[in-house]
Amino acid sequence: MACLSFWKRLGRTRKTGDIDTGADGLAKCLGLVDLTAIGIGSTLGVGIYVLAGDVAKTTAGPAVVFSFLLAAVVSLLSGVCYAEFGARMHITGSAYTYAYVAVGEFIAFIIGWSMLAECIIGASSVATAWSGYLDVLVNGTFSTAISENVGTFRWDFLGGYPDFVAFGISCVMTLALIMGAKFSSLTMILFTAINFTVVFICISAGLFYIDVENWSLDGGFFPFGFAGVLKGAATCFYAFVGFDVIAISSEEAKNPSRDIPLAIMLTLLLSFLVYTGTSLILTLIVPYYEISASAPLAGAFLAKGSYMVTYLVAVGSMVALTASMLGCLFPIPRLTFAMARDGLLCPMFAHVHPTTKVPILNCIVAGSLTALTALFLSLEQLVEMMSIGTLLAYTLVAASVILLRYKPIDEQRNLLDESFDEKGATNQKKDTTDASMELHNLVKKDLTEKERLVGPREPTGASYHKVAKFTFIFAVTSFLLSAFLTYGVVSRLLPTWMKIIPVFIFAIMLVLMTVVIAKQPQSTEELPFKVPFVPILPLLSISCDIHLMMQLSPATWIRFGLWLILGLAVYFFYGIWHSKAGEEEDDDSKLNPESIADEPDVIQGNYE
Repeated sequence: MACLSFWKRLGRTRKTGDIDTGADGLAKCLGLVDLTAIGIGSTLGVGIYVLAGDVAKTTAGPAVVFSFLLAAVVSLLSGVCYAEFGARMHITGSAYTYAYVAVGEFIAFIIGWSMLAECIIGASSVATAWSGYLDVLVNGTFSTAISENVGTFRWDFLGGYPDFVAFGISCVMTLALIMGAKFSSLTMILFTAINFTVVFICISAGLFYIDVENWSLDGGFFPFGFAGVLKGAATCFYAFVGFDVIAISSEEAKNPSRDIPLAIMLTLLLSFLVYTGTSLILTLIVPYYEISASAPLAGAFLAKGSYMVTYLVAVGSMVALTASMLGCLFPIPRLTFAMARDGLLCPMFAHVHPTTKVPILNCIVAGSLTALTALFLSLEQLVEMMSIGTLLAYTLVAASVILLRYKPIDEQRNLLDESFDEKGATNQKKDTTDASMELHNLVKKDLTEKERLVGPREPTGASYHKVAKFTFIFAVTSFLLSAFLTYGVVSRLLPTWMKIIPVFIFAIMLVLMTVVIAKQPQSTEELPFKVPFVPILPLLSISCDIHLMMQLSPATWIRFGLWLILGLAVYFFYGIWHSKAGEEEDDDSKLNPESIADEPDVIQGNYE
């Protein structure tokens, strides 16, 4: 019994209607433009000025445009899943909150804890890149001065020298966070406008230097073959990471049911167009093998003698990095706020400043951790630690979409515990009248009669458990297939037939499980936005995310494991005992005096 009770604690879910989002919560001040600017600022960063050229030079050649297309499609699979949750749950926390409602508390904490690490590391890496780029522009003045006057680190697990420039920019961005969500969004709008202007000028100026013959030199348009395009897509995928910051801002959105899905789609579309345009112009200006690895765009225009555009590229790079860093920092105080409000972190992190309407303590802690990490670690070390938490969150969100879609309608309403008006605003819980209950029972009785002939039209407990079981098996099978594709297929010890047969078996298993899940009855409830082609699109998203996770180095998994051990200590020594969901379960388990008074009559009626 003790083990069963403990297991139930780990799987308890949170009802969105029981979460207090009243006057002392976050301010609803973000519109569609604000949300899109925050998403683009987080997504459209250093990828324009560095990633596109690096992938073109070393991995895909001019076909890098198809790498970005494949990466955009994979990101879109995750994006539509986030869009559905963002439209139906107007609560901050993004993947953490979605997992808490759909899957359970323990998984939700793991997701939230992983996202915290990714945001801190992401912001630190951008700060370090910002410092390094500025140092290059001034011919190494900062790095030389710090190394000579302060010294360098003697340990390999630290960076080469204490990066005070990265520390300083982290502190400045923290001040921007403290000023409030509206100030942050206005800053992102300004930076995004400057960034788009610079990109537009670069593409326009590049039209005067294009040479179509560059696509036919040394291997042509596909110098590395289709395998290079796929490998490049795995790298380009990380250029689209960051749109989930929009979902984290749900509670601060004025019209979340409409604006959250639109902002996510606009962010991914505009980012794809900019990445594609930059890649096309870059590979048309210079041959792919002559692209500068450290500064592709700037090097291309410098080779053509266009010094003014080169200067603009330098300015655009600094602005894009600044916006990207603010976008990485933006989710951290909101995520810790959500976890603290649910009782999984200390309550001091759930306090919102009455003037700025942001959790200031969370901003200070997030900025301090980011600044210290950027001060002591190098960019290479930080990059290795990125992305695993994001991909894990993407996987759980896709799985949560499936589970909620196949959950019985009554259980869905109990979990969500809210309705939406025509403007998408959250209303109070519905008051169920006797007449509506009678109508519900009549409809349910009618459906039961029809189910005997044509099968169940609405999901049941049995069908939901079957979906949950096969979704889990699907994820495990995807993991095994990805592991074999990553390590087994490239092995020289296995003959060809031993490489083909397991892949074929795993693929057949995935198809069969997809068919089994698809045959189960889905909820027909109307939603502000729904993921199309469920369960195919979410299952495809799960497979793609797991495969990308398998591409990460073992060192990344070890670092993630250490961070996870720290998180488990926080949860089992504090969170599991102070959880608001646990308090709600205790309150629900207490018998109502009226029900006690009625109980003898009920029992007597049963005997009669």
